[in-house]
Amino acid sequence: MRFVESLKEGLELIKLNREAYPRVAGNPAAFSWALLITALAGVAGGLSPGSIGSAGFLWMPVVAVIGLFVGSAIIHVLAGLFGGKGDLTGLIRILGLSNLLGWAGIIPFVGWLVSLWIYAVLFVSLREHYKLDALKAVIVMLIPLAVLMVFAVFFGLAAIMALFAGGALKAD
Repeated sequence: MRFVESLKEGLELIKLNREAYPRVAGNPAAFSWALLITALAGVAGGLSPGSIGSAGFLWMPVVAVIGLFVGSAIIHVLAGLFGGKGDLTGLIRILGLSNLLGWAGIIPFVGWLVSLWIYAVLFVSLREHYKLDALKAVIVMLIPLAVLMVFAVFFGLAAIMALFAGGALKAD
């Protein structure tokens, strides 16, 4: 698989072409292209106007690739708990090539909005690669989001409490 072929396969995944999912998951050459496409999506995100710091384009590719591995591993474990039959490497190939969506990250707001389509790609991945039914696929997708929301609320409340505690100490 060459770079242009990997881009074409990534577009087929983004278009939710169900025939592309097993083709990409089973193609060992797609792995390195998945990492490159993900890293380039990180560059695009780092160059976006909302990026944190001026050197975001330098460290965001690393964050994007680490996120691909960690996120895929979490989804893989959850899919397995719900009876999924796919492999982690295949999921990394699929999601990595689908990170073409992240290239839109350079466009303010539109890029972020387009990147939400990765959830549609993930849903089809869980259906096609892991052979989960629709309900189980949705549950597998919602569990990490629910956990993140709980952490966000917890840390948000902790930050608010710390602010109030800091203010109370200064009143003396």
